[in-house]
Amino acid sequence: MSQKNTKFQRFPLSAEAARANKKLDFGIVDGHHHLDLNTLPRPSAVYLHFPFEKFGFEPLVKPLPPAPAGYEPPVPFELLAENLRHMLSFFGTQQATMNTFLPSDLLDMVEEAGVKLAGSVHLQAGWEHGPMGELGETKWLQEEVNAPTKGQVATGIVGTVDLLNNTPETVRAQLKAHFQYSAFRGIRYTLSHTRPGMNDLTFNPQDNLVENPKFLANYAVLEEFGAEFDLWCYGHQLHQGVVLAKKFPNIRIALNHFGTPINIGNDKKVYQKWLNDMTELSKCPNVYCKLSGLMKPLGLEKFLYQKPWRTAGPTARDIADSIFGDMIKTTVKLFGVDRCFFGSNFLVDWACARYGELLASFVLALEDIGITSKADLRKIFRENCAKFYKLKLSDEAKL
Repeated sequence: MSQKNTKFQRFPLSAEAARANKKLDFGIVDGHHHLDLNTLPRPSAVYLHFPFEKFGFEPLVKPLPPAPAGYEPPVPFELLAENLRHMLSFFGTQQATMNTFLPSDLLDMVEEAGVKLAGSVHLQAGWEHGPMGELGETKWLQEEVNAPTKGQVATGIVGTVDLLNNTPETVRAQLKAHFQYSAFRGIRYTLSHTRPGMNDLTFNPQDNLVENPKFLANYAVLEEFGAEFDLWCYGHQLHQGVVLAKKFPNIRIALNHFGTPINIGNDKKVYQKWLNDMTELSKCPNVYCKLSGLMKPLGLEKFLYQKPWRTAGPTARDIADSIFGDMIKTTVKLFGVDRCFFGSNFLVDWACARYGELLASFVLALEDIGITSKADLRKIFRENCAKFYKLKLSDEAKL
């Protein structure tokens, strides 16, 4: 990672966020984030020299390197612009998906929040498929992130293996290769599949994979390795998580982003279905829930419009009083303080909030339902994640 890295602009915390974050006077664990470098083999790499302003887009906060003389884009810029508009219908802004985001950036944001980072979990992020699947991402994270930070960042690595188009033998071989890296813990194989009329993206071409014998045979291999499974689906698919959890009770599942119930902030029917399905999922003892995923598709465009990548953005209280705060409170009530843990989902959630305000919003939401003890805060912001992913935290020797 020798590329020069411009720092993100800092802003002071709101008074209530500063107060809330002071309660986290221990090393926290960020249970869900991504890192990116615009030269990595990921989808954003084709935008390395894309002229954002020429096509009516805001330039990235971190300037891209200039195109060399005679540069020919791998994909025509016009097609890239069209694709970008489609992506932004979900992500809201390219600032949250295409800026370089390195360990130093994450640590700067944590410092701006007024807390210390004891460890983190990196989630797979669209690495190019190679002969051994996405093994290259795990290798990069172990050697270029985990090792240089002495395990402070990417303490745990969640990679991916294709559970639909492989055989169990191939899945077994790929997991064995991933587990050669000490920080590797399991996989996320995204189930998120759109429905007609939904303002979202399809991340898996097939729906109802829990009824697909091939997927189920491959999923079963996870148990052989003691690998955990990160589940990201849409709200209307949460029942599929219930099916998986019951069919494979020995495979631990971490639900990502509350199941991303599309437009929950504007549709009472969406909220009621989400509540019903989360209630059923919470009855499965092998399922934990990540408190994460402050994203535009929930119906939170009002936060996106404040442009937190260039301003102080919404306050922690704004977030805690929104539908997102309600989701936090409801989820913790359902799953309990022993099966929930914090994840920033940065840089993606930067589209709607700054790190420190987002972190504090969880503290405020928990306060609103009477969860204020140091023991409970340590569980949600540190211990539960460390337990779920079996992490060795960077500050353990100092405690």
